[in-house]
Amino acid sequence: MTKEADAAEIVPLTPREADVLALLRTGESNADIGRRLSISGVTVKTHIRGLMAKLDTPDRTAVVARAFDLALLKAARPERR
Repeated sequence: MTKEADAAEIVPLTPREADVLALLRTGESNADIGRRLSISGVTVKTHIRGLMAKLDTPDRTAVVARAFDLALLKAARPERR
């Protein structure tokens, strides 16, 4: 089984949690993430709390780090020049 498959079984994210996680990795504020997803900043905060609980992490930075560890996020490829 791949690392991605293991992570999906251990930590099932909702589609919206996955959307928030993808934007969270960019360092955007809750308000900015909310604007991009057409949801309120409070709703973003709720999704981040859910991610913190599922990934057993204390803060948003740790959520992103743990998501990389579990292959829920992939490192961006450098742009070719």
